[in-house]
Amino acid sequence: MGLTKPIYQDWEVPKQQKLLDNLKDLNVTMRREKLSAFKPHPWQLQFIKDTATYRENLASKANRIGGTLLMAVMIAVWMTGRYKSEYRLADGTIVRGITFPWEGRVFDGPTRGLIVGISLDQIVGASQRLLMGEKKPFGDGPAKDAHPIMPYDAIDEKEISMHTDNRACISRFRVKHVCGDWSTAYVIAQTQDFMKFSGNDIDWAMDDEIPANHRM
Repeated sequence: MGLTKPIYQDWEVPKQQKLLDNLKDLNVTMRREKLSAFKPHPWQLQFIKDTATYRENLASKANRIGGTLLMAVMIAVWMTGRYKSEYRLADGTIVRGITFPWEGRVFDGPTRGLIVGISLDQIVGASQRLLMGEKKPFGDGPAKDAHPIMPYDAIDEKEISMHTDNRACISRFRVKHVCGDWSTAYVIAQTQDFMKFSGNDIDWAMDDEIPANHRM
């Protein structure tokens, strides 16, 4: 006895297609909008809050409890200006932001920042991996992972420069702020010459490890 081909009612096909479309949209969201899924721990909320009061903040903590991920979240928020859950851009596009109350420092517009790591290799495997991803397309990562945090739709792929000493490590990139202008971040290792940034207007700086050079 052969198998009977299932017969679908007219209304079932569009219903199934809608379900497939919804699952596809959900997968894209889980891959490219991880900032909106971040749920901070109490210590992370307190650290964010402290940035509204203090110009310099240090998280002295154990390893693997979310320090670098928190750093990525703060950079993403400051660069995109997504201090709340949803924004409507000038062209009518709706973009997602954070889903927790932001009580930290707020910048009025786009920012310029400095991301520092022990070495370029360490940056690729730590802060870059959690913020942007280790390879193109940046901002796109497996749905099961909590990173990369930077929203894919904010990244300007054409304005990403890589370090000449390590072609896997980003040296400069920019992302779209909700106001329509661009934020820029520079990436350097502690061993590199940071004095070239001393005359620049840097709004924020993040070091994934305590600086070996006290002048940084």
